[in-house]
Formats: sequence, structure tokens, C-alpha cells
Amino acid sequence: MIILDLDGVEIDYCQDCSGCWLDAGELELIVSREGGATGKIASAVRRGREGERTQHRCPACGRRLRIETVDVGGPLDLERCPRGHGLWLTREVMSSTVLERAAAQGPVGSLLADMFRASPQ
Repeated sequence: MIILDLDGVEIDYCQDCSGCWLDAGELELIVSREGGATGKIASAVRRGREGERTQHRCPACGRRLRIETVDVGGPLDLERCPRGHGLWLTREVMSSTVLERAAAQGPVGSLLADMFRASPQ
């Protein structure tokens, strides 16, 4: 994993699978800086139901992440630390869903969009 500082938001990026780890609150920060509405995402993540465990582990506590399906204008599967430390976003989720719903029009969103579109599958 490499750490990218994008306009004050640290994103832990995996070069092997092109996924990224966002600490708690960082997704909302990115969305707000890009002009999107954060309340719906934040409340959806807090209310999300814990689903099955994934292969990924939280870098803060080591617990296996859980899949949560949240509704942010349509269903979105996120991998979340059960203790609320953050989110793991796969390349597919970032490229096709999160950036579109985040109204990614500013510099951070544009950079993320370019990164995830250019990443190998």
C-alpha cells in the first residue's frame, strides 16, 4: 500500500488490486470537497447492515471487514470495519459508483477518476 495525500485527504492505495482504504470520515470529506452532498452517504454508512465477512482486514484493528449494502440513490456495497475505523473500496466500486455519485468535478475527484480508470483490472 502507498499513501497518497490528495488535498489533505490521505488515501491508502493498493498497487496490486487498485483498491483503497479510507479512514472514517474521509469519503465524506472527498465528496464534500467535490461539491456533493455528504449527509446521505454518512447516514447510510452508519445505518448499513453488517453482512458477510470479506478477505480484507482493517489496518487499524485487524478485524475482518464486513460487506454492507447502503442506499445512496441506489444500492452500493461497501466493505467496512465493524468498529467503524474506515472503508475499503474496490477499484470497481470507486470507478463506477463512488465517483459518479460523489459529483466528482473538482481536482481531487478528477485525479481519483483518472487513477481508477487507468488502473489495470
